[in-house]
Amino acid sequence: MSDRVPRGPWLMAALLAVAAAARVPFLADSLWYDEVAAFLAYGVHGPAHAATTYVSLSNHVLQSVASAWSARLLGADELSLRLPSLLAGLGAVAATWWFARAAVGASLGPWAAAAMALMPVAVLPSTEARGYAMVALFAAVAQGAFVSARRDGSARAWALWAVACALGAWTHLVAACVPAFHAAWLGWDAARAKDAQARRRAFAGLAATACAAALALAALAPVIPGILRLRSEFAAADGDEPTLLGREGAMMLWSLGGSW
Repeated sequence: MSDRVPRGPWLMAALLAVAAAARVPFLADSLWYDEVAAFLAYGVHGPAHAATTYVSLSNHVLQSVASAWSARLLGADELSLRLPSLLAGLGAVAATWWFARAAVGASLGPWAAAAMALMPVAVLPSTEARGYAMVALFAAVAQGAFVSARRDGSARAWALWAVACALGAWTHLVAACVPAFHAAWLGWDAARAKDAQARRRAFAGLAATACAAALALAALAPVIPGILRLRSEFAAADGDEPTLLGREGAMMLWSLGGSW
């Protein structure tokens, strides 16, 4: 029996250490407006209040619940409020490795994880008490599970996919774009399936989509009335919103290339 230790776990540990080193210096920065607004409106009143109240778009529900628990256990300060995002950001590094390995092959996994560890668009959201790092984590898990389930037809992979999609939507509604795109893909698979096995696999995915939607609706049920009351605020109607084809879009592209 070989005494060699597999390189993968050590390389993953090293990447997670690098990812933590890139994030920790930002954790003690002063809270900014959205973090303060979210905590004072939701988290300061406890996890149950955060999970059942929606009076502004600042409630990224699962993030608010996690920050409320962290503040209750550790005391409310910059570090405790941001701890859930930090953990989600580190988890997204590992999930991205798995997703890349499932989609392309083992050789790409470390490179994809390294990008997630150091790209500013991945680092900075995991150093603030907002839901974007959790969305990245659940999106990466959902993508990896989708690739695996679509290839192998694994019920376990479809279950993981449904849970990840639901948790992402519970965190931030924009995460629903992931299962929506996947559902369209599965519909296309079903329409062009050439044999019964391919058709069964596609319909299993559509059934998982229904499960994901049901889980998300169950989690969001207490805040859906508030979301509906504020539905007009989801529309980009003021003319000053960030756009992909503008200054903000250019800044996102630069940050993908490593610009801070």
